Amino acid sequence: GWTVSTIAGLAGSHGSADGVGTNALFDGPYGVALSGGRLFVADTGNSVIRQLSYSGGNWVVSTIAGAPGTRGNRDGDGTNALFSFPMGIAADSNGNLYVADEANHDIRELTFNASMGWTTTTIAGSGANGSNDGTNNAAQFGQPYGITLNQAGTVFVTDYQNNTIRQLQPVSTNWVVTTIAGMNGNPGSTDGSGSVAKFKSPADLAADSTGNLY
Repeated sequence: GWTVSTIAGLAGSHGSADGVGTNALFDGPYGVALSGGRLFVADTGNSVIRQLSYSGGNWVVSTIAGAPGTRGNRDGDGTNALFSFPMGIAADSNGNLYVADEANHDIRELTFNASMGWTTTTIAGSGANGSNDGTNNAAQFGQPYGITLNQAGTVFVTDYQNNTIRQLQPVSTNWVVTTIAGMNGNPGSTDGSGSVAKFKSPADLAADSTGNLY
């Protein structure tokens, strides 16, 4: 069967300490992504992104973006970037990370550079709660929670407060946001196509190898 083991963090103890195995501490971690043999975690309560690297039989935890305990909405390198309750996290085939920054109503991208480390950039959302489709910061979200990518690099988000599923399509250097399922302000459980379908507070989603979403 399946053997369960704790690889990082200490049960019943919350904090923000980096370290090895149970010496590291988290505060309400939510999303997890796997990329290049490393785990990346949206540490929601600390409003940071953490990396777990396997070394010498142990998992080493380090904070790669955000400042523990400091909430905000700022792009930048490493701990100069600020998040506000990041929830979902996903990785693309190039190792870039995408984060649903719930309380900022934004989608953030983290890219790695050997000299600068991890750089955080807001790719969609205005920082204001809303439901508008549009390009980059002309789009709005209402508490985005879950995030995933398909093999083509399209990003999909569960827009929790808006009861919708959103798509972020890369077009040149821009991201075009459209609502692909559900209707803002109309929660429900109806099956159907596009806005005929209804959701109620969707929290997460996943894509399969043929592009279907669950």
